[in-house]
Amino acid sequence: LSFGIGGSSPFRSRPADTFGAGWYYAGASSKLGPLLAGPRGFGDGQGVELFYKAEITPAFHLTLDLQVIDPARRTVDTALLVGLRANLRF
Repeated sequence: LSFGIGGSSPFRSRPADTFGAGWYYAGASSKLGPLLAGPRGFGDGQGVELFYKAEITPAFHLTLDLQVIDPARRTVDTALLVGLRANLRF
């Protein structure tokens, strides 16, 4: 299951910027889950992502991205990922 929303910047002074938010849920089936579980545990996973893409110039964009991931493997900690991406078009 997944859900997302995105659009143009809510700031009037930044009409070319975009944003987005998404969430996913990955449930383990009652038949497959026990086969994958083994002694370490396997369950449902989920995560959320937020991003904001800023137009610095028409040819240069910067995107800030934040993700929080709760993995299906129960022995793995929840992850927080922060990213910065640059896109230069020429």
